[in-house]
Amino acid sequence: MDMDATDWKRYSLMKSRVIDEIESMKLVLSSMSSQNSSSSERVWKSSSDGEIDGDRLVDALAGERMIFKKRVKRELKIGEKNNHPKRISILLDISASMYRFDGVDGRLQRMSEVALMLMEAFHQSSIVQQQQQSTSDGTTEQTYLYELRGHTGDDASIVLVNWNEPPKTDKDRYAVIQSMQAYAQYCDSGDTTLEAVRCAVDSILEQGSSSSSGEDRLVLAFSDANLDRYGITSKQLTESVVYRKADKVSTYLFFIASFGDPVSY
Repeated sequence: MDMDATDWKRYSLMKSRVIDEIESMKLVLSSMSSQNSSSSERVWKSSSDGEIDGDRLVDALAGERMIFKKRVKRELKIGEKNNHPKRISILLDISASMYRFDGVDGRLQRMSEVALMLMEAFHQSSIVQQQQQSTSDGTTEQTYLYELRGHTGDDASIVLVNWNEPPKTDKDRYAVIQSMQAYAQYCDSGDTTLEAVRCAVDSILEQGSSSSSGEDRLVLAFSDANLDRYGITSKQLTESVVYRKADKVSTYLFFIASFGDPVSY
C-alpha cells in the first residue's frame, strides 16, 4: 500500500466516522446495479392479467390462460451488454471559506468525509460488481461511472478524480482528500459554484452519448452555502440546476454549512 503510519491512521479515523454512511451508499449503488440489469426499453409481455392480447383469442378458446399482456422493462438477452451506465459528476466546494470556517463548524472536515464516503462506496461496490457480473470475455459491465471535481474562488473546474480513473487504494483516496484540503487552504476568496455546476454538466455530456440514448446523468454539487456574501440569488441557483436540462442531465445541490439563513430562498 506504500502509505506511512501517520497517513494511514488519519485516513482510518476519518473512514471510521462515516462507515455507516459508506454501507448505506453501497446499498444504493447495489440497487442501481440491479435496476441496470435490464434495459430501459419497455415491451409487451404475456401475462395472466393485464390487457387482453387481441392476437391470442384462438389460444383463449383453446383454454390458454396467458392471453393478457403487460408493458414491462425488456430483459437483456444472454451475452447482451447494457451500454448505458449511469454517469455521476460529483462537485465539491473546496473554496477558501471551507478552510477559514472549518474551526467553527467543521465544514471542510465534513466535505472531506463526503468525498471519502463516495470514493469508498464506489470502490467497494465495483469489487462486488466485478465478482458478480464478470462476462464470458473477462470484462465487467459498468453500472456507473463517476468523476470528482472541485471548485474554488480561483477555478471552477478542478478535476480531482477523472472519468474511468477511480482511486484504487487507500493511499490514492487519501491523496485526493489532501489535495482538496490544500486547495481550500491556499486559494483566494471567491465563489464559482454556478460556473462549476455548468462545467460539471458539460463534462458529463462530453463523456456520454446522445441525449436520446436513455443514459442517466447526474450532477451532485456540494456547497457550504456561503451565498449571500457573493450575491448568488435563488434565480441564479435555479438556472444552474436546469442548465442543459434538455440534454437530460439532473442536477442536485447539497448545502452542508451556513451562517444565519442564506439558503432559505
